[in-house]
Amino acid sequence: MWQALHFCIENKIFKATDMGSVAKKIHTETNTPTKENPDSIQIKSLSKSTFKIIPEKSSISEYKNLMS
Repeated sequence: MWQALHFCIENKIFKATDMGSVAKKIHTETNTPTKENPDSIQIKSLSKSTFKIIPEKSSISEYKNLMS
């Protein structure tokens, strides 16, 4: 469990469901013989630049015109 928590913190994974998937993957890797598994799950996190999106803003007068 601690390995999954450390992995999630390092990779900025904050959803509990994703942490559960990480924990399951670590559990299967540590409790099964090492072999190549083509069906393994790769977890990718978003880069910080993805969150720097600034939405366009509308003028309040546009909404006032629609409501009158």
